[in-house]
Amino acid sequence: MKANEMKHSCLKWLENNEKYTSLSSNLIQIDTPFLDPSRDYITIYVESSEHDMTLTDDGWTLDYLETHGLTFKKGSKETKMLELILKKFNLIKEDDSIQLKTQAANFPVDKQRYLQGLLQVNDLLLLKECVKKA
Repeated sequence: MKANEMKHSCLKWLENNEKYTSLSSNLIQIDTPFLDPSRDYITIYVESSEHDMTLTDDGWTLDYLETHGLTFKKGSKETKMLELILKKFNLIKEDDSIQLKTQAANFPVDKQRYLQGLLQVNDLLLLKECVKKA
């Protein structure tokens, strides 16, 4: 397979496996082909205003991790690791959701960065399991 064919194959796969749904005039749901630790597809939401966009997981990621035994108390190791990941990807924790503020022109690259950040946050659960077994 040549490089150009490979590129088109990957783009076609993404087009077929990522779903965008308008929930309202300023809210879009994106069902991604990426999996969380329970092998469910990661869903993100994009809230848009006149000048900017906010990507959010609607609180799902941290809720899932807390349901599975991680606690994010002030000063805890888990909280420090979470803060490092958020900083690395320029994400913020707003209430219990993980968010990224962006502009429409930056959406494609910021969406990928946001998803990478969510995947790394989800990996905190794997780290907990490894520490527990050690």
